[in-house]
Amino acid sequence: MGAGNSTRRSGSVAAKMNISQRRAKLQQLINERREISINELNSLFDVSSVTLRNDLIYLERKGVCRRLFGKVVAECENSSFQLNYNYQKNLNLKERIGKYAAGLIESGDSVLFYAGTTTQQVARFVDPDISFIAVTNSIYIAQELRSLPKAKILFLGGLFSHNIGATYGAQAVQQIKEYNIDKLFLSVDGIDAQKGITNSSPFESDINQTILSKSRKVIVVADHTKVGMVSFIQMGSAKDVDLLITDSAADEAQISALRAVPIEVVTV
Repeated sequence: MGAGNSTRRSGSVAAKMNISQRRAKLQQLINERREISINELNSLFDVSSVTLRNDLIYLERKGVCRRLFGKVVAECENSSFQLNYNYQKNLNLKERIGKYAAGLIESGDSVLFYAGTTTQQVARFVDPDISFIAVTNSIYIAQELRSLPKAKILFLGGLFSHNIGATYGAQAVQQIKEYNIDKLFLSVDGIDAQKGITNSSPFESDINQTILSKSRKVIVVADHTKVGMVSFIQMGSAKDVDLLITDSAADEAQISALRAVPIEVVTV
């Protein structure tokens, strides 16, 4: 009885905290316990599941913890799962883009999250109450998807790129050909009205063409530094893209040219 009253008091106190106080308390609890279930956190902090999830995403970004299925674990300094590619660059912009893009996913969708730092942000912000099929070739994105209890996750096989933490090659291509994808979220190194969508990885050409052909709606998520840029490898034409989600700093002339293709463009 005493323990139950203590839990209720803790929840009542947490409900009166401001956001900074609540996150500091969360961080302290995670550091002390090292591992704690989401259910227990819900009982201790009288906030919505969306608010709690945003708090944990914030702490994860700080390197405090890692979200796993049904629980949170304290992050070790020497964790073998730290991102080893361009994750931090323009992170605030990528988070804004990812949060908006995640809101486009609906229950029953089949969604392909292609490897990339901005598509990883889309996966981070998906509503955990949505039941959908998630396909990815990225180990980092797969890790994000693990925290979504209602997602059916399919990981593409094939050759593995150590540089980007993702699979590619004939086996991955063949697997994609078997799927019908409702929405493809695609990070790019460049998107231009004339030159189309481009990246810098020659070994990805076959898989790029396949994911575009198998997806009903192609959604490019790219911050303003990619808009109007042209990289080394041609992924597809501008006409292959249905929607571009970027940030408000994108060049207006480039945005106008993309809309004339036509591509729907949303700035956040």
